[in-house]
Amino acid sequence: MPLLFAILGAALLVSAILNTQSQLGTLLAADMPGYLKWAAALIVIGAIGAVVPEARGVSRALLGLVILVIFLTSGSGFFTQFAAAVQSPVAPTATTLPTPQGALPVAVTVSGGTTAASGAAGAAGAAGSAVSAIPGIATLLGL
Repeated sequence: MPLLFAILGAALLVSAILNTQSQLGTLLAADMPGYLKWAAALIVIGAIGAVVPEARGVSRALLGLVILVIFLTSGSGFFTQFAAAVQSPVAPTATTLPTPQGALPVAVTVSGGTTAASGAAGAAGAAGSAVSAIPGIATLLGL
């Protein structure tokens, strides 16, 4: 349960940082009516089993039945959605890779004034080149 709250909190935090709370609210409002009735049914049946110990067996049987109904519901059930996805697969789109600009490898000035190639061979010889190549990082790190 704490993990569920941590994931929910992280999702809300990311939405707040990206300033997309209204989009998140719109998407949740569109999705919730269908899920709310099933969540309410599961919570009520589970609560009955938790509160009344004699009804625990009946409660578990009803929970199994509700979960089975969720999977088998025609039109929006698991198997209906799975069959629709298999019958009409989404065609993959072609992606193009960006082409590098200029000559490779690119020379990077290291903080000591030497130059090193930023390719694979140059990266092994110039350990500090990545820090000094990004403006501001060296200042933040105190280098």
